[in-house]
Amino acid sequence: MVGQTRLIPKRIPEHWRRHLWPTQQRALDVLAGQAFPKGIYVDVPVGGGKFLIGLLSAYIAGAKRPVMMTEPSLVRQGETEIAKFLPMFPEIEEHIPQLLAYTTLSNKKHHRALQELQPDLLILDEAHNLADRNSARTKRFLAYMGD
Repeated sequence: MVGQTRLIPKRIPEHWRRHLWPTQQRALDVLAGQAFPKGIYVDVPVGGGKFLIGLLSAYIAGAKRPVMMTEPSLVRQGETEIAKFLPMFPEIEEHIPQLLAYTTLSNKKHHRALQELQPDLLILDEAHNLADRNSARTKRFLAYMGD
């Protein structure tokens, strides 16, 4: 379960800074500055680089089994983005998150998806997909998180 694995944060490699916008650098610096990464909330407008923050946060947090939850329509786009960013940020290769559509948790057949993946870091892209505490996906997410 998330939180049981002690992640060791890493600093942002200097060569990354030439590829990152100031908002992205600040978000990753905050995460890297945590003695035990607990997380960050990033309120950035559309096109502001949230996906890249999430992608790089897995490396910064030292995650070995990261999972990025996102909307189903963004899974394929995320795979394309990962392939695009990997040459710029080769250090992330062993920290690439598995992309998981929020709708997967809505499907009763996949109700244990998080337990099976055992992520050591959860990245919630488009987190408003978990806003309805009465939905199956949110109940399953909260049950996994121990709420």
